[in-house]
Amino acid sequence: MEANSNNPIDMLIIVAVVLLAGVAGTWFFVGGEDKELVSAPSLDPAPGVAQQAAEIAEAQDNQALLALAHLAMAAGQLLQPEGSSALDYFERVLANEPGNAAALDGIERVLDAVALSSETALVAGNVSAALGAYESLQRAAPTSTQTFTVQQLLIARQTELTERAGRLIENERFDDAAAMLDQAAEFSTTEPELLSATRTSLEEAREAAKTVEEAPVLAAVAKPAKAAPKNTAPAKAAPKPVAKPAPPESDPTDELFASALARLASGKLVEPRSDSAYFYYEEIASLAPDHADLVTFRNDLADAMLEKASATFSAGNIADTEKWLAYVSGIDPDNPTLASAQTQLVRRQIDTESKRVIPMEELEIVKFVEPRYPKRAAREQVSGWADVQFTVSEDGKPKEIEVIEVSEKGYFESATRQAVSKWRFKPREYQGQVIQQRVGVRVSFSFDS
Repeated sequence: MEANSNNPIDMLIIVAVVLLAGVAGTWFFVGGEDKELVSAPSLDPAPGVAQQAAEIAEAQDNQALLALAHLAMAAGQLLQPEGSSALDYFERVLANEPGNAAALDGIERVLDAVALSSETALVAGNVSAALGAYESLQRAAPTSTQTFTVQQLLIARQTELTERAGRLIENERFDDAAAMLDQAAEFSTTEPELLSATRTSLEEAREAAKTVEEAPVLAAVAKPAKAAPKNTAPAKAAPKPVAKPAPPESDPTDELFASALARLASGKLVEPRSDSAYFYYEEIASLAPDHADLVTFRNDLADAMLEKASATFSAGNIADTEKWLAYVSGIDPDNPTLASAQTQLVRRQIDTESKRVIPMEELEIVKFVEPRYPKRAAREQVSGWADVQFTVSEDGKPKEIEVIEVSEKGYFESATRQAVSKWRFKPREYQGQVIQQRVGVRVSFSFDS
């Protein structure tokens, strides 16, 4: 007779199977009366529980490790804590079975998620968050494509700020240039050559400007020259020179505005990085923050970005929608359309996440009832399993229970549905909200002879 186990952590180690988009655990049952488990141990990957699960799983098969990896991903533990992160579990699978497709795909998804968080933070102007995500990538996967891509984004941003500081120096806005160089310095622990050279140029320009300012003062205190002998002859009146109109001073932002408007009209909002509407907007904002036309252009650019966000949202491209809204948030945080767009994005993310089938092990079980062993199956001494999916509602009750597949048709469907309807869970939280969640699990029945 097979051993019963009502402990969800133990159950996590039993063979798991893939159900659609999620990995579902296998739960074994033998003949007998209904058994009920109330207030089952939590499956949330808190450090102690995650460590316990990791130790149990260490000697077990790869499916258990994959279940733990998905558990960690659902909790947002992508690269941390060390030893029980999603990346750690996927790497253990590869250590057991090099080339395991599920583990390789999982690692790519982890690295993609961290890289996206760094890029989005950078767009929103949150340098510390962008750098934090990059440093995590560097520690976890220093040679990965994602790490290299984020590194290039950070270098490009640092170069942009440094070059912009150089143009501020040319316009003798030395304090603004110094502040921009300090921003550029945040992107690395050591100053690159361009940044150091620009700092040197700033100091030299300040000294030169100081010398020019001091020159009239020095001339005034200099010893006066001998007066020329007086000429007693009456001086002829010199003809009055005809004053020529001074040429109008050129506005350094005129050319920038022309480029910005051209890129906006052609839809080149953020790419190419150094020749886009967004790039020229930042240039103008740094050189002439009070320019009369800047606010109008900013509003037009933000509207164009919101249109892009709407298009990617309609196409179901959530990652690009996030980035477009991050751009808008960076240049026009008070835009009246932004808040509603962000709300729609969160709703779509919740809806997408709710429909994703996750393994039951990722939820905290509050009440558990074993299915009755079907009389017909017992009479005919039939063993088997049923793959079941259901939705855990906001109140923790299962609904929309659906048996997806069975090993022996007509034996275990009813018993599985009846048992699942009695289970209770702690509702899942996502994006700070309690949500419905689609869940999958394999229920196995073993006849006791």
